[in-house]
Amino acid sequence: MRVFVAVTPDPGSRRRLAAVLEGLDDRGLLRRVPAQNLHLTLAFLGEISPTRADSAACAVSRIGPGIAPFRLDISGALLVFGSRRSILAAAVGGDLERLERLRDRLQTALAEEGLPTGERSFRPHLTLARIRPRASGRERTALRREVASLLAPVRFSFRIEDLGLYRSRIGTSGASYQLLERAELG
Repeated sequence: MRVFVAVTPDPGSRRRLAAVLEGLDDRGLLRRVPAQNLHLTLAFLGEISPTRADSAACAVSRIGPGIAPFRLDISGALLVFGSRRSILAAAVGGDLERLERLRDRLQTALAEEGLPTGERSFRPHLTLARIRPRASGRERTALRREVASLLAPVRFSFRIEDLGLYRSRIGTSGASYQLLERAELG
């Protein structure tokens, strides 16, 4: 099973962020992330066995109580990365020190369970959309500019109160996520 650990904004904040792209005429060149799928990944474990997923659930439940709830912010900044700079994401600010502490504790707990922790650099973000491969260079540039313009005035904060282990299933209509374990913070 394909598994990751993430924190999520509350449903209202996710809807608000997804709405940023509502008026954009992307000519079918963007694959938007539905509001219910918006999340901030702390660890991507990839394809693991159900037994290893149980170990990951133990790690998640163990660290949740050790970190108090905290606030994160969306401040209108667009991050662009990935192959061909195709991932469009809202930058996350706020209590990044507590977010880093949560991620560090998670990495340690996963390692103690013998799970891969991934050595990717951590750039807190919420992915809004991906530019489809068929987009030309000019179209990519225009889409990045338009999304940056739509996101620029967006300013709000949300509270992180829990941590989740999710199973990801990729289908023809995109990804769907199943919550496997939830740990309240605090």
